[in-house]
Amino acid sequence: MSNREDPLERTRIENAVRGDREAFRVLVLDHQSEIRSHLRRLTGFDNARADDLAQEVFIQVFAKLSSFRFQSSFRSWLYRLATNAFLDDLRKRKSRTTATETEMEADEGTYEGDAERKMDLRSALDRALAALRAEQRTAILLTALEEFTSDEAAEIMKIPIGTLKSHVLRGKIEMQSVLSRYGFEVAL
Repeated sequence: MSNREDPLERTRIENAVRGDREAFRVLVLDHQSEIRSHLRRLTGFDNARADDLAQEVFIQVFAKLSSFRFQSSFRSWLYRLATNAFLDDLRKRKSRTTATETEMEADEGTYEGDAERKMDLRSALDRALAALRAEQRTAILLTALEEFTSDEAAEIMKIPIGTLKSHVLRGKIEMQSVLSRYGFEVAL
């Protein structure tokens, strides 16, 4: 059991594995919001797609819960399932990003030099994240926003730690480039 694992959560997991539907329902309620939020950010705020993926994740949790061995935190395991669901969906769509280059170019042209319509930093950050390759976006979201350690994020993504750090660095460089096009100079 991870040192961050909640003993009550462990009991719920064990009870859910034994068929306690109420325990499973509580596990879902405890984590569905953060998993949906994570998937929304990964999908570039495509809420319908993120909600569909979240539903798939919790179906997988129901089917695979008995294979959870408490070697990592339950939260890390859930994020791994969610990230894998997103990456599988991405491969099926044969797409590397949720925002096409033409959409980004159109948005860029819309806001250049127009002080009254300049997007706020939050919107610019959302667009910069959406412009990243899936691996870069996932690495940045897990380490910066979800506050997983580099080791945990690498485990969730099933990649070596050096590859994770490379994705984070390249993603930050790309985000700074996109943000500067919107008039923001941000140190990431």
